[in-house]
Amino acid sequence: MTSKSDDSCNPKSRVEWVVELIKRTPIPIPQVRRMAVIESCRAGDLNEIFWDSTCESPYLSEDLKQQIAKALMANNWDALPELVGVPFSWMHPLQGAPFQDFRTMTMGIFCKSRKIRQLPLSRRREIGKALMSLKSREDIVEFLFESLEHAQILDPESCSRIANDVLEKRYYRLLLPDRFDCDEIPRLGATKDHHHQLEDEPYCAICLGSFPIDGRWCTLLCTHSFCLACIQDLAKRHGGDQFPCPSCLSIESQQMLKKDAV
Repeated sequence: MTSKSDDSCNPKSRVEWVVELIKRTPIPIPQVRRMAVIESCRAGDLNEIFWDSTCESPYLSEDLKQQIAKALMANNWDALPELVGVPFSWMHPLQGAPFQDFRTMTMGIFCKSRKIRQLPLSRRREIGKALMSLKSREDIVEFLFESLEHAQILDPESCSRIANDVLEKRYYRLLLPDRFDCDEIPRLGATKDHHHQLEDEPYCAICLGSFPIDGRWCTLLCTHSFCLACIQDLAKRHGGDQFPCPSCLSIESQQMLKKDAV
């Protein structure tokens, strides 16, 4: 009988099956870590990455880690959905956009990074603008390496670790304190409600901030959110009555920005 996770032993199908599993598990994992593990699985050796990220995760109990390890050692991938709380009825995969997911992960890491927050607003906006202009995963990786060469807030050891993690495609390690130091720790002891509240926090892809500059967010019709000041400035520079969302390029109206400004 064909494995539900397997699709004729197609490695690409197995990867996307695991990606959807990670996306859908109700285990309270910060979204930035979830995305980092997903992109690591897509780019690296699936068995090795999934094993490593499971063992290193501070969000899984030791008992669950042992059960997952036992399933992986037996190559029993079909046991994983039940272990992580995902019913088999979900088996119609979500439509993904791998490049968009990778860029979202990168922006999420930058926005949650305590070290990136130390940069001046003007520099953060430069980084955000550069990320939004890139067209491929390879462009983002190249941009990251170029940024490391001129890093103002990272010591040489941190830069070396980040470079190695990217080369090994272990993006979840970029969240560690000696890398980008992403703001995950408050989530470790969070209640389910508190976790949900934290995960709903937006971030601005223009200035890479998780706190609005002027205290106000603006959510566009496409559902992407930005600092009101950032998106107003971008729309003004674009000119005309309409402007593209910097995240998905959907056409938005300046009239909505005027409502949010009231």
